[in-house]
Amino acid sequence: MPDIRDILKEAKNYDGYLKKHFETIKRFYFEYHGKDADIIFELLDLVFRVTFLKYVQNIEDRYLLAERAFELIQKSNYSLLDMFKQRLYRNKDAILFRDMGATPSQNFLMKEFMI
Repeated sequence: MPDIRDILKEAKNYDGYLKKHFETIKRFYFEYHGKDADIIFELLDLVFRVTFLKYVQNIEDRYLLAERAFELIQKSNYSLLDMFKQRLYRNKDAILFRDMGATPSQNFLMKEFMI
């Protein structure tokens, strides 16, 4: 069995891999009791992607995912600012928002707001 970090990494990149390991990831998500903030972030990042959520059909299961997310966030001792910074650094070239009032429209990248 591959390491959970490898599974999470591959599942983000390949939908077929996610489908194959969906139950393993879901079980790990609900059973993880560690405090490793990196694993928690990777879990949350994957579990709330559309590609993962499409396999969670039942609305009650989605509520359980959300409740567990709050538990994991508290367990990791991450602040909202810490999570925001981590997201910024990972996706620094992504568009954070687009000013449509400007002509032409202007994109603002995440790296322009790095703290």
